[in-house]
Amino acid sequence: MGSQPTILYYFFELNDNGFGGCSPADQDFYTDDDPKFYGGGRGAMSDAYNDQKSFQITVYDPAFDVPAWMQQGVVYQIFPDRFRDGDASNDPAAGRFFYGANSAIVRSNSADWNATMCDPRNVASPTCNKRYSDNFYGGDLVGITQKINDGYFDNLG
Repeated sequence: MGSQPTILYYFFELNDNGFGGCSPADQDFYTDDDPKFYGGGRGAMSDAYNDQKSFQITVYDPAFDVPAWMQQGVVYQIFPDRFRDGDASNDPAAGRFFYGANSAIVRSNSADWNATMCDPRNVASPTCNKRYSDNFYGGDLVGITQKINDGYFDNLG
């Protein structure tokens, strides 16, 4: 696997020669059956390879030590646009700002922050086939600062 930290993706390819001519040769692929987090499923056989269904393995540096100040620590990852809209005056008007080509903003100027967004993969309802990255929530640094000052993260522990 090498010595450099990285992420590797893999699958299994199975080929047979048709059992001595008694049956046609066959090729199958054993890939992840729950690729949401790459490598979370038990796997499933299929006739066609899909590179979105590879298993994942993480190669890490065994000599890495977590710094003492971080041991037993908690890390919060914030996506500012999705976290809190603290200053509505800096929100683009609906239809003026978009992330994807030929897309419109879904959430801009909507009061319902927790509305269920559509699934561009057409797996979960509501669906919006192949419309990726086309919603804007308006979260900003002002909103994050407000939550810090309100003690939001302190209350999380």
